[in-house]
Amino acid sequence: MAIQNKQDLFHFDLSVLLSMEQELDKALGQMAQDVDDQQLKQAFQSHQQQTQQQAQRIQQCFQDLGKQPLDATDETVAGMKTQHDNFLKYHSPSKDCLTLFDATSACIAEQYEIAKYQSIIQFANSTNHERIAGVLQQNLQEEQQTAQTLQSIIQQLSRQPAMR
Repeated sequence: MAIQNKQDLFHFDLSVLLSMEQELDKALGQMAQDVDDQQLKQAFQSHQQQTQQQAQRIQQCFQDLGKQPLDATDETVAGMKTQHDNFLKYHSPSKDCLTLFDATSACIAEQYEIAKYQSIIQFANSTNHERIAGVLQQNLQEEQQTAQTLQSIIQQLSRQPAMR
């Protein structure tokens, strides 16, 4: 599909956002299994459930638009997985360092999602899709809360004696 106007770009960006949430759903499940820190594990599990709901809300947005998602992807999640795998392979981190690395990576992903949601909400409003903007605003608020939770966990992990 040729992207020729703001409506097309909105459709594309919404498709990318859906893809990103679906990929994060998979990644969060794996991350929850891989970490030992119970607070971080719970945060990943909780956010995985939120992410599934967010993807459902985005799918509802497509129904409201009367359109199907485009075949569009975001490489952010794949890049994070590659970075995680390379960190393990080349640096043999301690379990504590790997946990902090994963928490930080997840927080960075949340910040990216927040920026993506803010951008697409602006698109929704500028293309007269206020209802969709409201749905996306709910997802944005959840992402912001998750980012705060992760930042708090990172601070706690950083203060642990083994991490100093």
